[in-house]
Amino acid sequence: MSMKDRGLRAGRPLRVIGLGALLLAAILAGTGRGTGAVAQEGTPVPGTSPSVVTVLGHGATKVEPDIAITTIGVLVTKPTLAEAQSEATTQMTAVIEAITKAGVAEDDIQTSSYSVNVMTNYDNTGTPTDVLGYQVSNLVTVMVRDLDKVGSLLEDVVAAGANTIYGITFGIEDPSQAASEARAAAVADAKQRATELAQAAGLSLGRVLAISEGVSQPVPYAGDLFASGKGGGAPIQSGSMEVTVEVQVTYELV
Repeated sequence: MSMKDRGLRAGRPLRVIGLGALLLAAILAGTGRGTGAVAQEGTPVPGTSPSVVTVLGHGATKVEPDIAITTIGVLVTKPTLAEAQSEATTQMTAVIEAITKAGVAEDDIQTSSYSVNVMTNYDNTGTPTDVLGYQVSNLVTVMVRDLDKVGSLLEDVVAAGANTIYGITFGIEDPSQAASEARAAAVADAKQRATELAQAAGLSLGRVLAISEGVSQPVPYAGDLFASGKGGGAPIQSGSMEVTVEVQVTYELV
């Protein structure tokens, strides 16, 4: 065998071994073995989640009510339905006229209930025997914007024929400004609470991670209604109201 043939035979296995090594290296690289950056991808690192504190904040703003809402109506009982309806209509018309004369706009008067009740007699077995009469009820909900006129209004409608008056509720027509003030107070309260908790743990507050607000609305207080004697309107105490806001805030601790 010539030297050239021996050289060719000797070179073939070397080339095969070299190609095998390259293929093995490519397979290892494709599966991530041998490259640390690929091996760590998607693996959670312990201790990377931030420490947080979640607190509730409360804010309240005291305001004076500027509207009063009451229900006024008539209840009429007569032997026949026609008589009951006629009398109820006459009385209710007079009542509504008295309400409008007191300065209440028609848009602030709304019928809230109209009902007819048949008054029936029953025997010992519970079987209806005869009709005793008919009862008609007609009620309107009234919004009074001038609180100084509430007392005189109640007396006027009673004089006009109203015999049903449900308690007065005071409110705020537009609570947005009071709610804004209460909201700012609630956020400040939440931050104060979170600061105290963080300091107690030897930490300090970082950025706000989440904040949410609960339902805010005026807290109503029913005024006292006292029947007055002759002269002067019924004394009405409107008191005060609170608009409250609740917030939940999550802070990062650093």
